[in-house]
Amino acid sequence: MQSKIVKDELVWLSWDEADIKTLLNLVKETLADEEKQFKGLSESEINFHNLVYKNQERDLFLTKIMTGLWAIENTSTNESLRKVAREEKVKISALLTEFSFNEEVFGKYKIYFEKYFKQEKHKLNAEEIKYVEDCEKGYKKKGMHLPKRERKILISKINRITKLGSQFDANYTKNYSKGEWFKKEELNGVPEDVVQNFKYDDKKKKYFVSIAPSVMIPVVKFCHVLNTRKKITEISAVGVGEANNKLMREVLKLRHEIAVMLGFKTFSDMTMDTQMVNNPKEAIDFCKNLISNLSAQFKKDKANLSKYLPKGEKLSYYNVSYIENIAMKDQLKVDQNEIKKYFEFENTLQAMFNIWEKYFEVKMKFERKLTELNDDVLFYSAYDAKSGDKIGTATFDLFPREGKYGHACVEQMQPRVKLENGEIVLPATLMLCNFQKNKEGKTLLAVEDVSTLLHEGGHMLHVLLGKNNFSSSSPFVTAIDFVEIPSQFMENFLTDKITSSQVAKHVETGAGLSDDFIKKIEKIEDFQPAWTFTGHTTNALFDLELHGKNILTYTKTKTGIQKLYEKFSKKYININSYKKRDWPSRFAHLMHGYESKYYSYIVSKVYAQDAWGQFTRKYKYDGSAYKKLLELANTVEEKDILESFLGRKPNDKMFVKSVKR
Repeated sequence: MQSKIVKDELVWLSWDEADIKTLLNLVKETLADEEKQFKGLSESEINFHNLVYKNQERDLFLTKIMTGLWAIENTSTNESLRKVAREEKVKISALLTEFSFNEEVFGKYKIYFEKYFKQEKHKLNAEEIKYVEDCEKGYKKKGMHLPKRERKILISKINRITKLGSQFDANYTKNYSKGEWFKKEELNGVPEDVVQNFKYDDKKKKYFVSIAPSVMIPVVKFCHVLNTRKKITEISAVGVGEANNKLMREVLKLRHEIAVMLGFKTFSDMTMDTQMVNNPKEAIDFCKNLISNLSAQFKKDKANLSKYLPKGEKLSYYNVSYIENIAMKDQLKVDQNEIKKYFEFENTLQAMFNIWEKYFEVKMKFERKLTELNDDVLFYSAYDAKSGDKIGTATFDLFPREGKYGHACVEQMQPRVKLENGEIVLPATLMLCNFQKNKEGKTLLAVEDVSTLLHEGGHMLHVLLGKNNFSSSSPFVTAIDFVEIPSQFMENFLTDKITSSQVAKHVETGAGLSDDFIKKIEKIEDFQPAWTFTGHTTNALFDLELHGKNILTYTKTKTGIQKLYEKFSKKYININSYKKRDWPSRFAHLMHGYESKYYSYIVSKVYAQDAWGQFTRKYKYDGSAYKKLLELANTVEEKDILESFLGRKPNDKMFVKSVKR
């Protein structure tokens, strides 16, 4: 089974509960083999090849098991299968964490670091050198210097966080099933192609609106009935509640304890030292300076929205999206339903592929529908447009289902890896989105859906183009404030006056976008930008404070985390809030990957706009230099990659200019 898992990028699709339950023993056997291989290495055999390349296939096998379980947990309609996948993923993760502290493995690496790396360094390429240096830093940061007893405590804390995170996710996904039943007239204003996707009860003569984003967002944006918007928003605002807050409080304590054990002042100091913006003060200063730069425009944006409020109403959590839509229609003189006709789903997906081929020499070939999962799931192979060589595969799962992950993301299911025999295992990617499908005709995408598709496509393109030979130097292992640059860069293809016409094709006439429509789309995408980015930056400051020196303060009461969020929201946004709002309990980024680093989204946006400015001005829309940036993956320091492309240090001039229009 190990060989099948390594060679088949879609092997996870065939796993049933019995298969999943065999994986734990397979992992145990694999880790035992790896330990035996390291134990058998004599000092004279310690070199880069024997430490790294001999274990590439095993490491790939372990990676694919974890990504496969993640995919099942987030895509399967079988609740029992999702549950088993989640439980086994936690168990296997615990094994992998423990093995990452293996003294036999560390002992051989330590000898290599101290005795042989300098001797062999001249024979290694840049990626291999970085691998060793990152590995050495990682062992130091991991806590291998601690006494054995303390390492065991550390492992138990890490595993506990993993278990709590898994439960947080399960609660979060289940929470999306909450909602309310509404009569047709109570949904007045919601586009018909959206309403037809809602669950309908013949006896009640009502439609069910869940709080899953793909369902709820068009209701709060378009519904003319105030009470409908208020009801559904209040259900969402309550969040998951104490079930997740309790988990988060325990996680915060554990994070603090781990940081202290490893000798860091705060958890933020521990997690940020490998980022481009790499310390809490720098990140906080970045966010505060940005909010300051946006403040005047933010006040204008807020005042602009307030003009459209009915008499006696104030901007509030339940009317801001609706009022923003009214303001947009009035000021831009645009009917978004008409604009949607330029973005029929299949045409838009193909348009993205055309952009990949025209600018970055990636050609996509449709292979089949993955009916094992769902008839809507599409599987493609990716090729180098010049050489014709295959460079990877891509799966697109873009419409909602019961139990499926509710937002949008891309997962690197299989990293590009060079095996010991020289064979290259190509990368495999999976995109999850939740666009509303039209059951009675062509599916048309809203502007924000197209932007999401291009954004996630940027992540996918990064993986497909990466030329890394190790999973640890793959695109998704770059610093978090770098990993979002390729995705946010790609969003510009929708709004740039030169490229936006290439994305659109009218579903009825086949016509491209007129200059007038291009301008309107640009304004839709960037409507009230200071409002949007002040919100993101506020969330980042909340996250940084939560994981800073006062981290334990927010674990002492049930409402400590929520009160902190409301404090930041009132200070920077200050619109009427629902008293029972509990946003942190549904803020999944606090639990996974972006904890203390949520600021990276806004940093990446600033850098992405800077990169786009150079792409259009310095490189005149020639994608070869940007393609090279993607190909480097994590084989070079991220700052060096970005500065090499820009020809200088990054700045926020392009970003601020786009906001202060």
